Amino acid sequence: MTALHPAPSVTPLERRSVISNYHQVLQLLQTDRVVTDAQLSRLGLDGRRFPALTLSVQPLVDSTIEYAVTFRILSTQIALQRPGDLTHLAGLAQLRAVLQQSAEGWELMGSASEIRPDAVLHEQGRRIAVEYDAGYRTQVVRRKMAAFAEYDAVIWGTPSRLRSQRLQAEYPHVRVLTVDYWTAAHT
Repeated sequence: MTALHPAPSVTPLERRSVISNYHQVLQLLQTDRVVTDAQLSRLGLDGRRFPALTLSVQPLVDSTIEYAVTFRILSTQIALQRPGDLTHLAGLAQLRAVLQQSAEGWELMGSASEIRPDAVLHEQGRRIAVEYDAGYRTQVVRRKMAAFAEYDAVIWGTPSRLRSQRLQAEYPHVRVLTVDYWTAAHT
């Protein structure tokens, strides 16, 4: 005869912790639309209650290095429409995290455009263009930089330290940041 074991009880504190985790991840997804398990791990959060898509990605276009990245999303719709957008949105989410920018004042601009930034940061009456670049060609970077001249400042993120250094040297008036959305440890 098999002995019955009672189901483990969950304390109110554990229940609050699970609910808090869920709401924190939900807030991130509502703001950024995509977040990776690596990003959540850095924050001590668990996204397993949300839809996931694991892809092999090259953080920098034309790179030979690939990583398996699990993306968390609110709805599978975003992954089905344009799965390539996941890496771009994750890069933007990491830029927002590095900037320590709350959801307030952060505006995702929608589909890609050479004349519109990926996001706009509204800060103290200033409009700051925010762009994530995983390997734009030189002429695309020039056109985007020219188009963003109407903004008070520009923040440009890229997954490569070398690319960041080159862009910073060419555009000293721009704040260039290196961001990593694919590894759990800060590098």
